[in-house]
Amino acid sequence: MHKYLFLCTIAILIVSLSSVSAVVLSSVEVDTIAPGQEGRASIYVKNDGDNTIKDVSLALDFTNLPLSPVGSSEESVEEIDDGDKESFLFVIRADASAKVGDYKVPYTLTYRNATA
Repeated sequence: MHKYLFLCTIAILIVSLSSVSAVVLSSVEVDTIAPGQEGRASIYVKNDGDNTIKDVSLALDFTNLPLSPVGSSEESVEEIDDGDKESFLFVIRADASAKVGDYKVPYTLTYRNATA
């Protein structure tokens, strides 16, 4: 019998260095990860605003979770034009002792308006 660990990413904290805008996580695609194994998480950020945003960074916080990044826990892109979306890819490893279940991974999304 195989046990699987399901990884779930949800919004906990959004930090913006700009005025109010419409930048959203439009979708998340996550592999099923078994304890001791790794998988990929693709997170798509969409700019629904009227201006290009620059220096876009998405950081995942694995503090106190049985998960860890393979490589960096932060990805960035130079800019996202208005109406466009970009994907941020993370490789995640589940501890061998991880209990089967869904885990909420807090994240921080930062950016600045190109017109600022």
